Amino acid sequence: MTRKTIVSVLALFLVVAGAIAASAQTDGWQRLAEKDVNFEVDHDRIDINDDRMVREIRMSAQYSPVSFSRIVISYEGGRKQEVPFAHLVAVDQFSPAVTLVGDGGVIDGIDVWYSTEGMAGKKAKITYYGRGGAMAAAPTTAVVPVSNSDAGWQRLAEKDVNFEVDHDRIDINDDRMVREIRMSVQYSPVRFSRIVIDYVGGRKQEVPFAHLVAVDQFSPAVTLVGDGGVIDGIDVWYSTEGMAGKKAKVTYYGRGGAMMPAPTIAVVPVSNSNAGWQRLAEKDVNFDLDHDRIDIDDDRMVREIRMSAQYSPVSFSRIVITYKGGRTQEVPFAHLVAVDQFSPAFTLSGDGGVIDAVDVWYSTEGMSGKKAKMTLYGR
Repeated sequence: MTRKTIVSVLALFLVVAGAIAASAQTDGWQRLAEKDVNFEVDHDRIDINDDRMVREIRMSAQYSPVSFSRIVISYEGGRKQEVPFAHLVAVDQFSPAVTLVGDGGVIDGIDVWYSTEGMAGKKAKITYYGRGGAMAAAPTTAVVPVSNSDAGWQRLAEKDVNFEVDHDRIDINDDRMVREIRMSVQYSPVRFSRIVIDYVGGRKQEVPFAHLVAVDQFSPAVTLVGDGGVIDGIDVWYSTEGMAGKKAKVTYYGRGGAMMPAPTIAVVPVSNSNAGWQRLAEKDVNFDLDHDRIDIDDDRMVREIRMSAQYSPVSFSRIVITYKGGRTQEVPFAHLVAVDQFSPAFTLSGDGGVIDAVDVWYSTEGMSGKKAKMTLYGR
């Protein structure tokens, strides 16, 4: 490469880098802090030395993609806010902007949970931006004061919960049919991650429930599938990590009534596995929470993937595709796949490619005792 070419490449690089930096400063965005991040799964505390009011935040990533899973904002004065933030941010890209509740505030620090597992070997750099300005519309899912706990809601049970991450079994001694459930929290906020309903008779239902419930507030109501039923017990996974030191009390409510429409994401019987789908691999999975690496010995181009489960349901939380040649792609895939059913199909970015391996994070915790078999299909 000639000296002139090298100079030209360097000049182009500086122009691109300058454009990224300049774009961060436009529209009122200001850099709050930056941090070199570790490999794999980690948690960092970012101290913010800036007295400006912040109503929106966003992040950019350099050198390697970063998959964020959780953010907690600490404001001056001690107030905290959990930010719903599960995004993969590509290299030299911005995350979506997040509007903070209320008027935002002066930020003292940001706690960030993230992962670079399965990404490029070079450490990433995360830059944090904030801005004030006109507030965006408030989130459409609102909490409801506990004092408004009428309209047919009946208390099913209550439980004092432990600190940090935990799993509790709540026995329900109530023979009423339940079609909706919700929770309230006292003394300290609780971050729910997963719920499994056990009905009288042995039937189970996994409830998609990932919510932070503030003190003296209700969670959103969840409509159970089918006609619901008489609940024997509720398994709850939750976290009070980073919350107030006082133990929380969770109260569980249920009610019958008119049914809401069934979920729009439907499963498809495994027997209908034609229409171009080809089996790529299968794997017997372990109990509880786990991560498996599945090697793919198939040279076909793949643009869509899906999974099926046998013998026991499998709750998927994350998938990373590794293509031949080393390129990786994080797939937003959080689904409970029932026995003898398909997951929804997922279309890969670009033209897809020839898959070398698939990393899968999943859980069979709280499922039936028999080990599950998951099969990966592509087309």
